[in-house]
Amino acid sequence: MGGGELHCSDCQDFDETTGPNKQAPKSGDMTAEDRRRVVLAALEDTGAAMRSVDVFRNCKLRGATFERRSTNTYLRELVDRGDVLKIDSVALEHGDIKEIDPGETGHYIAATAAERYR
Repeated sequence: MGGGELHCSDCQDFDETTGPNKQAPKSGDMTAEDRRRVVLAALEDTGAAMRSVDVFRNCKLRGATFERRSTNTYLRELVDRGDVLKIDSVALEHGDIKEIDPGETGHYIAATAAERYR
């Protein structure tokens, strides 16, 4: 995967006919909703549970220019909307998905991915 590519058909930088555009929009060009889509796409595309720092790093690989604090904000908002779940890390080690309070330490997983594992 080349730097700056996004693989989310809901994102602005995806062309239905040609696939991902060469570059992600610059930070100033992205609305907060665009940024939330990038964060959600990172979780949905991998289908994996990740710590917030790993979500941030995956967004950077996709060309995102926002910072880690912003990623944490978008993750909280996505949890509030029900698009992302915050899950218990210890339960995850046992192959279980156990939702936890957003204020607790844990991993994030796209709700669609969690459904597939349940």
